[in-house]
Amino acid sequence: AQQELFDAFSACFKTVNGRSVETWQPHETIMLCNDTTFFDLAEALRSEISTLTGESLAPVTDVASIAALAKARELHLEGDLTTENLAETVFRTQLLGELLVDLQACRLMAKKYCCTDLRLELSDKATSEAKDLVEEVAKAFGIIAYAARRGGKGAYKGKSSGAQQPADEKVQALEEVASKIESDTSWSGKRFDHLLYPYWSLSPEQERTVYEVMEIFNQEYSVRRKVLTRRL
Repeated sequence: AQQELFDAFSACFKTVNGRSVETWQPHETIMLCNDTTFFDLAEALRSEISTLTGESLAPVTDVASIAALAKARELHLEGDLTTENLAETVFRTQLLGELLVDLQACRLMAKKYCCTDLRLELSDKATSEAKDLVEEVAKAFGIIAYAARRGGKGAYKGKSSGAQQPADEKVQALEEVASKIESDTSWSGKRFDHLLYPYWSLSPEQERTVYEVMEIFNQEYSVRRKVLTRRL
């Protein structure tokens, strides 16, 4: 299924976000089924199919809309269009393969294509969720985290040379935070062990309970080790 998906995908598109599909590794084909890519890719396929056929198809934004697209295009799938199936990588691989074959057929019938250089915005929820955190950290150090996007004055340019591509705005902000910490002598003598593991804020009674639980676990594992050793 993975090879079939790659064959169908590479037959329809030559590049993705400027990168040649010929350079892809096997695992990258599977990543097409990831949430950050799956719906955006399905929407791109829907858009071209709709343009080539003139058929009005609802935009793909979630599981329900992609199920509606599969029904509208009468895709042949081994399994029902349930929420559970549409969450499975194998089923998504099959669905994308069928959509790509459908797109190829539409191109042949229309004797034209819309594009072979695919652009995916990628619905990266992690990036949007990290934005508030980065802004909060930057604000604590008097830095405007997303000034570059707004074209604001004093936008951080990063440490790279002008010939290189600009760094991600989150990276720019965090690099400037790091630079401020490094240049501030008042921080040099402080330890930040709590960033790796939290300091305990337990009462003596709570701490004693924790140690008792640890001791019970250690005894249990000691018994298990002895049993396994005897079996050997």
